[in-house]
Amino acid sequence: MISRYALDCRPYNAKEQEVTWETCFLHGWLNDTFLNNAFSADEQAMIRTETVTADRNPSYGTSPGRDTTDKVFLLSITEVNQYLTGESARKCQATAYAVKRGAYINPLDGNCWWWLRSPGMNSFLAAIVNYVGSVGYDGVRVHTWDGAVRPALWINIES
Repeated sequence: MISRYALDCRPYNAKEQEVTWETCFLHGWLNDTFLNNAFSADEQAMIRTETVTADRNPSYGTSPGRDTTDKVFLLSITEVNQYLTGESARKCQATAYAVKRGAYINPLDGNCWWWLRSPGMNSFLAAIVNYVGSVGYDGVRVHTWDGAVRPALWINIES
């Protein structure tokens, strides 16, 4: 599952430094604060803990770090291209909460840009999906404050 809307606005990382998904701020925040505040105990029991692969940036080969074990994650470039085929499927609007927190909103259509977990052209940049639905392989500086967060997770529907 991926959220239909961008639910929050956060930097990929708190500081401008080389990071990977494993070491970035959003990784820890999604799997602690967000998980515990967004879901009840019963809902959390339905969320599967999964290995989240560290996929290289296919355009630049940037080192992605190591695989992680997460309940909540961001899609990688590979996953966004696999699961959300075409720009229209990738376009996203932010919740009022995300807008209030500073998410960039395109004034023409109200869409936002959102973070992916893949690195950009180097480890100071993280890949994104821009407001027109294109994948930004080059990336945006990891400490950029107006990026939207569109969480993804796997659920066990048998729970």
